[in-house]
Amino acid sequence: MLFFSHNIRIYNTRVGSGKTTLTKQIQKSLSLSPHHLSLVCISIDDFYLTYEQQQRCAQTNSTNPLLKYRGNPGTHDIQLGYRILTKILEPNENSEVAVQIPSYDKSLQGGRGDRLPLSQWPVIHLPADIVLLEGWCLGFKSLSIQDLKDMYSSHQGNNDLKKHIFRYHFHHLMKINDELKQYEQFWYPFIDAFIHIIANDIEWVYQWRLEAENTMKSQTLISEMKNGMGTLTQKEVYDFVDRFMPMYEICLPQLIQYGFFGNNRGGIPIDKIHRNLSIFIDFERNITKTILK
Repeated sequence: MLFFSHNIRIYNTRVGSGKTTLTKQIQKSLSLSPHHLSLVCISIDDFYLTYEQQQRCAQTNSTNPLLKYRGNPGTHDIQLGYRILTKILEPNENSEVAVQIPSYDKSLQGGRGDRLPLSQWPVIHLPADIVLLEGWCLGFKSLSIQDLKDMYSSHQGNNDLKKHIFRYHFHHLMKINDELKQYEQFWYPFIDAFIHIIANDIEWVYQWRLEAENTMKSQTLISEMKNGMGTLTQKEVYDFVDRFMPMYEICLPQLIQYGFFGNNRGGIPIDKIHRNLSIFIDFERNITKTILK
C-alpha cells in the first residue's frame, strides 16, 4: 500500500500502458473513505500544441520527421503547462478557486488532434490535496551531447540492440534531446513523487496504440467524422509510433536504472527516497514486478 501526503504530485509514463486507468483508480481510491482527499487529474496530452501550431512546428523543422506530428518533446506548449501547474499549486487555503484546464481532442483533424477552444475547457475547483499528472514522456531527461553520441555509436553494428534510433539522423535525435531541457526546467520541479509504468517489451506499444485508436474509432460517430473527426489507419498508427521509439531507447535506460530522482552522478536525495515506484507489466497490463526507490 502506498501513502501519499497532502500536496504530493504523482506522475507516470508509457504509451498505452494504462496511465489514464491507473490515474483514475488512484483518484477514486483516495477520494473515498477513509481518505476523503480532493484530487485533480491532468494529462500532458492536453498541453499539446494546437493543430495550427504543430503544423508550423513541422514546417520549421521540415527535415526532422520526429517533429512532424504531436508526441515527442517539442510538441507540447511548455509555458501553457507551466502557467496551469503554477496556478493550481499556488497557495489558496483561504478560498476556493476555479481554474480552466486545456482539453485536447485526438479525434480532430482526421485523427491528428487539436486543442479545443477555451470555451470548452473543463473547470477544476481548488484547493486540492493531490494533483495527478500523467503523460508518456514524463521522467525522460536529456543526455549530454557526448553521452548521446556514445549511445548512438554504441548501437551501430550491434545486432542485439533495437535499431529505432538509426531510422533518424543524429541531429534529429539531438533536437528532441535538447527539447527535454524545457520539461526539466519548467515542469519537473513540481514533481514530488513518480510512478513509472514499464512494459517488459517496448514493441508492445505499437499494438497498444492501435487498440486505443480502434477504441476511439468505435466512439466516433460517422457524422462527427464528416466534420473532420476521425482516427488513424493501422499504417498511420505504426508510422506515428515509430517516431516515439527513439526516445524510449535513449531515455528509458537511465530512468529505469536511477529512477526519476536519481542520476549517474550520485544517489537519490534523502527527501526523495521511496518516492519513485516502478511498475513492470506484461502485454495484458498485469503487474509482474514493482520496485520502490
